[in-house]
Amino acid sequence: MQLITDIVTVILGYILGSIPFGLLIVKLKTGKDLRTVESGRTGGTNAARAAGFWAGLLTAILDILKGAGAVWLAKAFDPTNHVLHILAPIGAMLIQFAVFRQREFEADRVGALILGRPEPLAHALVRLDSLAHRIPMQVAPAAAPLAQVNPLASQSGGLAKLFSTHPPTAERVARLGELAQAR
Repeated sequence: MQLITDIVTVILGYILGSIPFGLLIVKLKTGKDLRTVESGRTGGTNAARAAGFWAGLLTAILDILKGAGAVWLAKAFDPTNHVLHILAPIGAMLIQFAVFRQREFEADRVGALILGRPEPLAHALVRLDSLAHRIPMQVAPAAAPLAQVNPLASQSGGLAKLFSTHPPTAERVARLGELAQAR
């Protein structure tokens, strides 16, 4: 029974964490789709650009509260299980990163369709990845997910892969190769 409670807690934490408050606030205030404004992200900064300071501030506060909400949920379900209090938000975050990685595969597929053939995209990814391994990059780890390939590739591995928003370049190239063979 405890395992089921723990799984439900992680799932509820994920659902809570996946609410795009910025998207909802801007849509209600201006009618705009926040994903089409500036960076396309649904965080407080972009919400402020699209709908003003107060919309951005409210988005930031609600985004912080949804992270805390996962911990509060874990405490509500089992106040004595301190491991779950830590694992619930981490588990929810890992699920979100896995979804981001799947979306990256889809973005590669669409890019290959627009280009008309996947080979040039695969070659570009290989080139970017090889440069990321050879050239030491001064990139803050928090900014690494913004790049097309991991700029910290020479320093990553093991558990770092779980927290990556991009799949390994080799996997992306392999999937593009499968697309090329299917044509």
